[in-house]
Amino acid sequence: MELDLLDFVEQCRHLAKQAAMSLTNRREDLLIAVALTEFLVHYEQADPKLAEQAWQLATDRLLEYDVEPCEAVDTLEIG
Repeated sequence: MELDLLDFVEQCRHLAKQAAMSLTNRREDLLIAVALTEFLVHYEQADPKLAEQAWQLATDRLLEYDVEPCEAVDTLEIG
């Protein structure tokens, strides 16, 4: 089963909006970065190439807001 990262990102956005969260673009991007990182952890062994794409998308979003990966959950105040 091939996974499409863009579909995964869209599903994350959809789920966040369904959760009735008032998301700013920054918060939404950080939440997606956390989800992509979680995706990376679970699929790194099964599909290293796809996991690398997930990591790249996550870091692109984090760099935009000058947030380190280890700070993302704290920044979102969800953990």
